[in-house]
Amino acid sequence: MKRFLLIIQLIFIFQVAQAQRQGNIWYFGRKAGIDFNTGTPFALTDGAMSTFNGCATISDALGDLLFYTDGITVYDKTHQVMPHGINLAGGLTSTQSAIIIPKPLSTTLYYIFTVDYEMGDNGLEYSIVDITKNGGLGDVVTKNIKIKAHVCEKLTAVQTSNRLNFWVIAHDSSTNYLSYLVSDSGVRTIPVVSGGGVNVSSSIYNAIGYLKLSSGGNRLAGAVKFLNLVEIGNFDNKTGKVSDLQIIPNVNTAYGVEFSPDNSKLYATDYFDQQLFQFDLSSANISNIVSSKVVIYTSNSALGAIQQAPDGKIYVARDAQGQMGVINKPNQSGKACSYVDKGFDLSGKLCYSGLPTFVQSFFVDTTNFVAYNICFGEGTHFTVQTNLTLSSWHWDFGDPVSTKNNTDSVAAPIHYFTSPGVYVVKLVININGINDTITNSIVINKTPVINLGPDRITCVDTAMTLDAGNPGYIYSWNTRDTTEKITTDTSGLYKVRVTSRDGSCSSTDSVNITYKLKGNFKLKSDTSVCALKSLTLKPGMRGSDYVWSTGQTDSVITVSQSGTYIVHINLGTCTIQDSILVSFVTPPLLNIAHDSILCEGNIDSLDAGYQGMKYLWSTGDSVQKIGVHIAGTYWLKLTSGACVVFDTINILHCPAQVFIPSIFSPNGDHKNDIFQIKGTDIARAEMIITNRWGEIVYNGDALDSGWDGSFFGRLCPEDLYAYRLIYREYSGTILYDHQITGKIMLLR
Repeated sequence: MKRFLLIIQLIFIFQVAQAQRQGNIWYFGRKAGIDFNTGTPFALTDGAMSTFNGCATISDALGDLLFYTDGITVYDKTHQVMPHGINLAGGLTSTQSAIIIPKPLSTTLYYIFTVDYEMGDNGLEYSIVDITKNGGLGDVVTKNIKIKAHVCEKLTAVQTSNRLNFWVIAHDSSTNYLSYLVSDSGVRTIPVVSGGGVNVSSSIYNAIGYLKLSSGGNRLAGAVKFLNLVEIGNFDNKTGKVSDLQIIPNVNTAYGVEFSPDNSKLYATDYFDQQLFQFDLSSANISNIVSSKVVIYTSNSALGAIQQAPDGKIYVARDAQGQMGVINKPNQSGKACSYVDKGFDLSGKLCYSGLPTFVQSFFVDTTNFVAYNICFGEGTHFTVQTNLTLSSWHWDFGDPVSTKNNTDSVAAPIHYFTSPGVYVVKLVININGINDTITNSIVINKTPVINLGPDRITCVDTAMTLDAGNPGYIYSWNTRDTTEKITTDTSGLYKVRVTSRDGSCSSTDSVNITYKLKGNFKLKSDTSVCALKSLTLKPGMRGSDYVWSTGQTDSVITVSQSGTYIVHINLGTCTIQDSILVSFVTPPLLNIAHDSILCEGNIDSLDAGYQGMKYLWSTGDSVQKIGVHIAGTYWLKLTSGACVVFDTINILHCPAQVFIPSIFSPNGDHKNDIFQIKGTDIARAEMIITNRWGEIVYNGDALDSGWDGSFFGRLCPEDLYAYRLIYREYSGTILYDHQITGKIMLLR
């Protein structure tokens, strides 16, 4: 008998929030990721993307990943490069290189907007993904449609006031914000232009820094890194206009910005001084906003992007680190916001200065509850969907017959309703001391119970009646019968689905009937057994008497020696028999490498050690011995008759050695006159050096030439200078990118 209970899992979602989960999966940094779908975020380690700066991710309305990109390459949900998903027009180091916008009134098309770095020629462009292509994994069907050249490295988006269309906002190379409308008709490439902002035309480096809208769509903030400021203003999500632009000065190397979920606070990061700031936006007076500045934390690593998350918290990028900062209570003032610098571990992956850019209205809260399993007899599961931090839950299931089980105070309860029927379920939640009540009706339906009995074997000329029970329900047999009972005298698998009259609950059951002539039946094919001390023999049918060649009379026996075993079964009117040959085989012992730790270059081949077997290596080779040249995990599947054994070996990449001085003296004595790095296995190295005011005094080679302590032919003064070193480590056929930041003392 194969019996399956197929409950139609009707899901009641009482308040529709189409976009609520589209920002629930993040991929960023060096193959790092986060999944927010379960309520408690956890690190993802399966990402394929490595990027120092901008990126974007999109999920469907249920929170399932669709695709992600760094603005240049597009990866599908299986982490493979999407067809035509290379060479998009985003900048390699662009702050916000990409943002993904669902096309309104479409379930299949998505726009990827990209911006070049440092006001480059590519500027603002868009591409289109059709997610139905390539077997549902997606295809870039339109690529790199030019909108405007020479824009800043800034992109943000929010839903319009009709909650259907989207505004995509960029910044040109002077003083203007550009708002582009995305509707079901496509992208309107003529923008709404809002002037009066900070003039960034004096340097291409003024393009650097994040641009954000509040999740409510009414406030705007943009960081201008090398002007050391944050610009704030109002946004009209009906017209796309930016207004009332004002400056928050003295935010040194301003990089990341983000609004609190209730839009009362603004957070910003100082990249080089490694500080996180909070500003109170409750006053419209810019002097009050500037004076409200609070240093929330000074980190030991550079702080980059800041991004609001579905769990109501704000996450902070810590450059080249394996842990992210977390603002746990972003609506609270000052240090009551509960910032933790190493608040989220990335499970071995790295965060750099960028985080995914999303449509900010993805994070507008719509609190609701969902009920799964609404058929009687099954536990009905309830879950709350919200972006807010809830302090308590109180459930009333409207089922007083269940006495003390009628209420619960956990976030995701399971309730067993006492009978089929309509129930009014009420949930009271508490948010920062304020109660809110959600009340909805659900229907619990009766579930049919079917029992066709066990699979059975009988002799010919014996008719059998099968009864699905549940009078008054709808029946569907695989014989095309639609009655409660059927009669058969033919061997076969008989299946039935029984469905309630309203179609909400159904169950299935099946039974295998075998008719046998007197004589032999098939016990089981002759078999060889690998590495087992015993084997259980079971005829797979019921009879009144069993007699085995071993003299045993049980229906099931266990054997431990090779040989032929015979069983006779009495079925009442007939007796049948069968035999099976059992052979016990000893498996080979496999050890493809004797050392537990191997470094790349210390071994050039792997040997299975057994001749004449069937081999399958992780490389696809099918020979006994293979050559190895690069680091990685190698495995072997070895087949010897009935035995299949596996072994795995990890060959490690031994990292490069990098030596960086902490002081140098460019005084012309030919001793320690140049600041440059030394090391081994370094393919290329570049560094950016800034003075204490954030001005770049050197941007170039760090390995061969280095910095001589001058800037445009002028000697730089004695001081402590900050550097960021980016180097590539060569190993086999792969280049690995690394980044180090620190400080160098110049003495003369």
